[in-house]
Parts: sequence; structure tokens; C-alpha cells
Amino acid sequence: MKVLSVASEIFPLIKTGGLADVAGALPLALEPAGVEVRTLVPGYPSLLAKLGKTTKVATFQRLLGVPASLLSATHEGLKLFVLDAPQLFKRDGGPYGDATGADHHDNWRRFAAFSRAGAAIAQGAVAGYASDVVHVHDWQAAMTLAYLRYSGKPCPPGVITIHNIAFQGRFDPGIFGGLELPPAAFSVDGVEYFGGVGYLKAGIRAADAVTTVSPTYAQEIRTP
Repeated sequence: MKVLSVASEIFPLIKTGGLADVAGALPLALEPAGVEVRTLVPGYPSLLAKLGKTTKVATFQRLLGVPASLLSATHEGLKLFVLDAPQLFKRDGGPYGDATGADHHDNWRRFAAFSRAGAAIAQGAVAGYASDVVHVHDWQAAMTLAYLRYSGKPCPPGVITIHNIAFQGRFDPGIFGGLELPPAAFSVDGVEYFGGVGYLKAGIRAADAVTTVSPTYAQEIRTP
């Protein structure tokens, strides 16, 4: 089985929390079982600096309005796709915020474009690569499944893992036009969430299966 994993961070390359630990450990744990995982990650400057040889495998002339390249690489046994989009990811601060701790103002676009790239890979953007399952992690990657759902094209089944439900990727409704989704997607059955756009909600709704990092967390997040 081949799995395309989509995660905004991965240990040991970039980490802010437990998501990175899981994204980095799961591919290596599944390998002996015959499951090949290749993970799409954003091309943060610090991450790119740690990589050795990379190979360009795809180009996006306009990924939600910005040019981007897709790189292939390996690092400490991890097979990677890296979205190299300087206009989105080449900036000071952490993966999600600036040096003062404030969220980057365009996080909605950054991670929608990241997710759009994930959907493109799942539908054949990289020559010679096909996945049997798409596995996305938290809100930053959740829109991958929404883009697949509303593409109107055949796509592999999708699984979403919730690592921390406190962070949901909720944005004002005004961003919807910039997501390049069909109008029908802005509904309670799609990406609309309490009048705005909810990335995690959209991923859950579009997923074939929803998992969490532990059985106890699955129980916890179903209680008030």
C-alpha cells in the first residue's frame, strides 16, 4: 500500500508539537508492514536548509495565485514531497506565526495552497507516483480532502487524524472566493462552519475515516 501523508510539520525537520512526532514516526513504523508513506510538507526555510539533494518533480504556475515547485527528497529514512513556495513559506518566525507570536495574516491561503498541492499529487501531478490512501493531519492539511471531494475527478480515499481539536483553522467567510472551490462547497455539507470557513470541519466532512492520536482522545473530544 502507498500512502500520501500531508502534514504541516514533521520530526526531525520541523516541530512545534506532537503532530510532528507522529508524522515523523508513523511512516517508519508502517514500513515493515509493507506500507510506503511519502509525506508532503511545506518548504519552510529551516526545513529546506536541512535537506540534502532534492529533485524537482512538478511545477505549479499558479497555486492559489502564487508560483510553486514540488521537490522530492529523503531525510533519515523519510520519503518527502516538499512544497517550495517562497511567497507563502519563506518568512521569519515559526510555521504559523511571526517572531512576535502573531498568526501570519495569510495562513488561510498558505495552508489552502498546501492542501491544494496535496490534492494535485493524489490525482497524478507527479509522474509515476500514485497513492492508495491520502492521510491528512489537523487543520493545516484538512482542506486536501475538500479539494479532492469537489474536484469532480476520481480520487483515493481519505483519512484525517485530529491531533489537537483546539486548533480548527476557522476563517472569515470573505476568504471563500480565494479558495477556488465551487460555490456549492460553501454549505453546511462542505466548508461552511458557523457562517465562516472551517478547515478542520471541511476535512472531517470530506474524509472517509476520522482518527485521533489515541482512543482516550477520541472519547474526550466527544464530550462537552
